[in-house]
Amino acid sequence: YNLIRIFKHEVGLTPHQFLLQNRIRKAQRLLETSATITEMALATGFCDQSHFIRHFKKIVGLTPTEYRLACNTTLPLFAN
Repeated sequence: YNLIRIFKHEVGLTPHQFLLQNRIRKAQRLLETSATITEMALATGFCDQSHFIRHFKKIVGLTPTEYRLACNTTLPLFAN
């Protein structure tokens, strides 16, 4: 418990939250590849696809598919 308390004081997150955040960041990089959502979930250490999607949406605010589509758009954000 003391380690968790000190870690949270220094980093601002619990060790578990820190681990989840790092896994999601890795998944964001993998979304640029052609890997499936299930492959990404397993590659980033999640036990299944639904667990991965739930945490991804909680941290990023979008589902992995929505995030992939948002990153791959080539349309300009503002039309002149």
